[in-house]
Amino acid sequence: MEKYAGIVCPNILKNIEKQRELGRRCFPTWGGADKFEVQHGMDNHILYLNEQYCSCGMFQLVGYPCCHVVASIASLRLDIENYVDDCFKKETYLRVYSHMVNPVLGMHDFEDSVLGTIDPPHIRIMPGRPKKMRRRDGNDIRGPFVLRKGLTHTCSICGEQGHNKSGHHKRTRQSQMHSLMSSDHRMI
Repeated sequence: MEKYAGIVCPNILKNIEKQRELGRRCFPTWGGADKFEVQHGMDNHILYLNEQYCSCGMFQLVGYPCCHVVASIASLRLDIENYVDDCFKKETYLRVYSHMVNPVLGMHDFEDSVLGTIDPPHIRIMPGRPKKMRRRDGNDIRGPFVLRKGLTHTCSICGEQGHNKSGHHKRTRQSQMHSLMSSDHRMI
């Protein structure tokens, strides 16, 4: 990193380049001093460059310019690196890692505790019937369900398809009524 010539860390520069690509679809309108209104698709965003504020929230959240800020900076022909948070700069990186990080021994070299081993907590069995399955969260994906809608039922009494044992008496009544109605029509 010491040989790196840039001011901002390379990973952050890659992210800024992605924002620059997205910024091509943004149309900034200068509103005086450091204020801009940026049209991005159907949305409008307001930003203040000196306060490092954009109404989309990304500029404040991540610490480097979002696509709206990049488009506004480009319209003023300013340097984007001035609007990147100090924690992403090479100088800060080198200052943080300038101290030596001492190596740590492995677990086999740890001293045994005088207090003894710690046992896991006792599991209390709660009253009531235990649950068959775990409680599902709203985000869990449920498996495919077998629906009765597309299946054909076979009656265990008469062996016909289209109804089951519980619907057998309904089917026989309907067929009797239908046969009576058709015989009445024949007599007329």
